[in-house]
Amino acid sequence: LDRYFKFYLRDDADIEQAAREYATDPYVEDARINGLIQSSFVPNDQYYNAVQQWGLFNIQMSTAWNTANGSGVRIAIVDTGVNRTHPDLLPNMYVSGAELVANSLDDDGNGKIDDPYGWDFITNSASILDASGHGTHVAGIAAAVANNTSGIAGVAFGATIIPVRVLG
Repeated sequence: LDRYFKFYLRDDADIEQAAREYATDPYVEDARINGLIQSSFVPNDQYYNAVQQWGLFNIQMSTAWNTANGSGVRIAIVDTGVNRTHPDLLPNMYVSGAELVANSLDDDGNGKIDDPYGWDFITNSASILDASGHGTHVAGIAAAVANNTSGIAGVAFGATIIPVRVLG
């Protein structure tokens, strides 16, 4: 560290320019800016803004997304069902790889027949269709795909959505 020097500049100084100037000095081996740099992930979704997704701005999600985005997490949306074909949700929808569709068997051994996408406890079937839109709205807030230039960004946009219909 005998060849390490730290320089302090005036508050109004252009620090990038100062680093470039020091770097051109033949007696300087390397010149770098030493400071705290914070970046935030800001998705390009159509409705991700402080007016339409004000809640995410209030809880500073763009800062939190630098650390985690929900990848590897499964979120059960226990509500009115979920529109699993919604373009902002479809990539994050749960699909049981062990369950085959329409073979009248419980392939994945969970006690439910032909339920690759979730379960409807109202009709006791695999139909998770959301007739009211509430569960789909909740699923979007929780885990809508982010950075796809459309729709909104979900809080845990890397998470998997498991629809569980318990409300009519």
